[in-house]
Amino acid sequence: MGFLPFMLCHTISVSLFLLPTMWCLNVSFTISRNPAHGLFGWANFEWDRLGLEVYLVAICDFVGGMGYIRVMAYFDPVFVSIVMLMEPILATILGIPVWVASMPGLTTCIGNLIVITGTGIVIVTNCSKSTTKEAATSQDCKDYTLWHCSCSLEVS
Repeated sequence: MGFLPFMLCHTISVSLFLLPTMWCLNVSFTISRNPAHGLFGWANFEWDRLGLEVYLVAICDFVGGMGYIRVMAYFDPVFVSIVMLMEPILATILGIPVWVASMPGLTTCIGNLIVITGTGIVIVTNCSKSTTKEAATSQDCKDYTLWHCSCSLEVS
């Protein structure tokens, strides 16, 4: 699948999840182009929003998304998915000392613990997949860390 069809599917699926969530949480919205509460408020062209929109699309979405896609050529996809899962947690930890983020609430802390636990399970499972006699003697599996978890076997 090419990049543009992937991004189209991604955007549509996020929209399909977001709309019922907004309805369930009683968020007021209208099916209009109203910039304050309309679902298509983003389609209003206003000069004061143009710079912000270009920044969000060009820097945040395109560079961020392409960065993750590009590093998949060099890193294990499991590692990239772990980095993506840990990004909100690290952003909060880095944002609190510089006063751009607030302390998360109890629900957020529980969610973060679930993400960290799931990440740990993925790491341990990924390294223990190839548990054989050769893997038990492999130096990689004896000294695996969060950043280097390759338990590949050389079959002779």
